[in-house]
Amino acid sequence: MSMTDFEKAVRGVELFSRFDERELELLSAQSVVKRFSHSQIVFFEDEEAPYWYFVASGRLKAYKTDKNEHNISLCQLTPPMAVNDIRVTKNGFEGTMFATIEGMSEGMLLGLKVAALPLLFAQIRAFPTICMQAALYSIERYQRAFYSGMILDGTGKVAFMLSQDLERFNAMKKQDIAAILNIQPETLSRILGKLSRKGIIEIGSDIKVTDTESLKELYE
Repeated sequence: MSMTDFEKAVRGVELFSRFDERELELLSAQSVVKRFSHSQIVFFEDEEAPYWYFVASGRLKAYKTDKNEHNISLCQLTPPMAVNDIRVTKNGFEGTMFATIEGMSEGMLLGLKVAALPLLFAQIRAFPTICMQAALYSIERYQRAFYSGMILDGTGKVAFMLSQDLERFNAMKKQDIAAILNIQPETLSRILGKLSRKGIIEIGSDIKVTDTESLKELYE
C-alpha cells in the first residue's frame, strides 16, 4: 500500500487525521486501503473480517437477505462510518460483517488490522478515545437509519431524511434514496410532490425545506 493511498484514506476518516506523523506511521503499518466500485459486492453477510473498516470516500449500502431471497435495505454507509462489527472475545478481538455491503459509487475503505488493535491501543495514546468516538458516531447513524426504517411510514421516512440529511438527500439519485428507505421510486416522487404542494419543501435543482416545523410533525 502506498503512503499516498493511506494519506487519502486518513483524510476521509477525519477522526484519524488528528494523529501526528509518528502515530500515523504506526497506524499505516497495521492498515490496509480497499477500493470499491459501483454495484460491487464488497463483503457478504457473516463474512469474517480481519480488518475494522471505515468509509474514507464514496457511498455503500448495507442490506440483509430474507428467507425468500428478498434484499432488506438497512442503511447507507458514508464517511467516516464503520462498516463492520468488532467483538471482544477471550482471545482478543474479531471482526464480522453484520450485513452484505454493496458499493453505491466508487470509493475507498480504510481498514485497521483487528489483531493489531491491542498493539495500537498501547502504542498510540489517543487511539482508544478516537476509536470510541468513531464507533459512537457510527452507532448514532445506524440508530437514525433503523428508527426511520422500522417506525415510520413512507411519508415519515422521507420527512426524516429531509430533516436530518438534506445534503445527502440532494446528492443521491432517487432510486438509491428509495432503496435505502424501502419504498418504491414512484412512492418517493409522490411523497415529494405532496410535500411540495403543502408548501413544506421547494423542488428545484435541489430540494429546499421551507417549513421545518411541519416537516418534523410528519415523523415526531
